Amino acid sequence: MKIMLNIFSLALFVIPFSNLLATENLNCSTTDYSRLSHNYNKKWMQTWLPEKFEVSIDGDNAFLAYRKGKVTSNDNSRIAISHKHYFNKSQPYSIIKFIYFKTTSKFTASVIMPSGYLPSGSIWGKCEYTISSNDNNTSNKIAKKGDLNSNLKQKEIVDGEFKLVRSSSSTDLFYNIKNSTVLVKSNSKYYNKLHKRLLDDPDTDIRIGFFWDEEKKKAKKYMFQYKKPNQIFAKKDGIIREMYIKDNSINIITEDLKKYLYVSITDYNKGMWVATRTEKSEN
Repeated sequence: MKIMLNIFSLALFVIPFSNLLATENLNCSTTDYSRLSHNYNKKWMQTWLPEKFEVSIDGDNAFLAYRKGKVTSNDNSRIAISHKHYFNKSQPYSIIKFIYFKTTSKFTASVIMPSGYLPSGSIWGKCEYTISSNDNNTSNKIAKKGDLNSNLKQKEIVDGEFKLVRSSSSTDLFYNIKNSTVLVKSNSKYYNKLHKRLLDDPDTDIRIGFFWDEEKKKAKKYMFQYKKPNQIFAKKDGIIREMYIKDNSINIITEDLKKYLYVSITDYNKGMWVATRTEKSEN
């Protein structure tokens, strides 16, 4: 009876454990190439790890930017991954060393070159950490604890009451007067690209600019005075791409409704921009 009880207890332990298996995911962006050795440059390093890449960790196995590697350490403070790269099986191999620090959300990576080559130096960046649960074949994303407050603030904005105040053939602008937030919905090609950049990297320096005019004209970038808002983030509602822009100065979007409003959004660092002209309103 005692033996059967022990076996039964073991079964209870093993089965739930198997259901808790999960894949850890990192969505990473390189932000600092300045620590590379002067013998190597950014372009060379991007042949090993692109500026944006993903990491998937499943037990001792890992896929580092689609390269299969091994997890050498995974505890409460960090994840370390090593990938051996063979140019030729008869020649020495190089090793990509990758370390993600859970407490700071930063990573560092370097290439250990074969004997006789100078060290590569390191790159640094940041990653968004999520977990994909395999329980019941679902993929539930669990955000890291550091993002919880940010997510709650975003949810408060998203759940607010927005009123349609401006529109064009491709873009609708909604406004929440209570929290000074503009909601942008658009299906233009360049807006979709900017939306993806912001969705992939919430720290992308996206800025907004606008002006009024009584006449229709082709907007030029120099016509806009761009401003970095207090808060900006992107979301998807099904196939609809939404961008939320919060700033106290945005309340002027409801002014001069009898004029055309020209609105532009730009990736300030990379120069990409998109503009639209909304219709006049008699309301």
